[in-house]
Parts: sequence; C-alpha cells; structure tokens
Amino acid sequence: MVSYVAGLFYSTNGDSKGIDDLKEAYGISQIPLLAQDIKHFESHDPKKMTWVIVEDGMQPTLEEFKITEFNFALPLLKPGKDFHKTFQISASGKAENLAVLSHFNAVVQKEYQTTLPAIKARAITSAILKTGAEAGLVGGGAAVGGSAGLAMQATGAGLAMLNKATTAADIRSSNVFPNTVYAGRVDSGTDFSLVIDGASTPFKFVTCAGKSAPSANQVCSDANNIIFVRTFPVANTIKVLTLK
Repeated sequence: MVSYVAGLFYSTNGDSKGIDDLKEAYGISQIPLLAQDIKHFESHDPKKMTWVIVEDGMQPTLEEFKITEFNFALPLLKPGKDFHKTFQISASGKAENLAVLSHFNAVVQKEYQTTLPAIKARAITSAILKTGAEAGLVGGGAAVGGSAGLAMQATGAGLAMLNKATTAADIRSSNVFPNTVYAGRVDSGTDFSLVIDGASTPFKFVTCAGKSAPSANQVCSDANNIIFVRTFPVANTIKVLTLK
C-alpha cells in the first residue's frame, strides 16, 4: 500500500519516481487498477482522478501458548479478521467492486513462518536449562542431605516458582494495521457513493480553485484526490487528501 500511495503522490506531482513506485506496487498486487494507473500517468493524461483507498479489519496478532510445568512458551499467530465483506463505488447508476490491493494476513503469516524455527529453538533451549537447573538443585539437595541439602532443595523450589511465573512468549504486535486494503478510482467531477456492506456514503465534487474542499465528504473536481477510509465494526473514519 505504501508504494501505491507514494506512486500516486509523486505521479500527480509530475515526478517520474512515482511510476517506479506504481510498478513496484503492481509487481506485488497485479491488479488491473494499477496497470490502468501506470498507463494513465505514462501517457500524461491531463484528466483529474480520485482514488479511494479503504483499510478494513485488524491484522493478525500474537497470542501465547504456554506449558507452565516445562517452562515452555511460544507465540502463536492468531489470524486477522475483516470487519466488512463488500466494498463498491457507485456512480452514474453503476456499481463496481473495489480491488484488493493487499492482504496483511499473508505478509504477517510469511514473516511468522520465517522466524518460528528460531523462536522454537530458543524456547526449547530455555525450557531445558530452566527445568534442568530446578531438578539439579532439588535432586542434589536430596543427595547431600542435612541443612545444606535442605537449602539446595529450597533454592530449587524457589527457582521453579520464579521460572513458572516469568516464562512468557513475546507476543508484542500491533493491532492498528488493517487486515485487507482495497482500492478504487473515479473521474474527478463524477459524484459517487462508497458502499460498504450495503451502507452508502455519498461524495460530492465541488470546484476548489486551488483550495481544499470546504466540508466533509466534498471532493475537489479540479484536482486529483485520494480518499482514505479506515473502517471499524460500527463507524468509519474518512480523510480526503487533495493533490495537484
């Protein structure tokens, strides 16, 4: 998504770097919309366009799998989830589905699978060392006997309690990123509605003459624009970015 937005920004400003960013994004997503964007900018088409980018759902997160008795803990990947199912742009009596630009679920899962072997190795090694130290102190104390042996056994028991309390998997992860990103495009000047699961949000184009659109859900007809939408289960946030 970052390459796509950067490509749109640079391309609308006449910077050739934008085409490279769009081609990079196309190499990942392969969606027809990106191919059309590349063709639009390479032909220096003066027509103003408005792009709609929707971020939906919550990316995969990590949760802990723990076997307390063996001082063993691993982070397990909890799949991401989408908040909504259908995304359409409705204009001039026609409705068109937004294209899937990226899936964070696939990206995070690939990273997780890459790092999991090393995480498992560290967790197993740590579990062996901790459990071995506990057993060594307790068993050694029993063999030694007397007050010294009792002290060793007490230390082993205390170490076991500490290990069980502190053994944990690293489950730090972000829950602010979406699970799926969608994209669509309309000609600037054609009023349209963004329809998410049947709920419609209208957008009206107005002449801005170099200034930002005057109110919410109004878009400049004489400029290129990007409309960013972040969806949530109940309400959505909308940000209109006016370009050149």
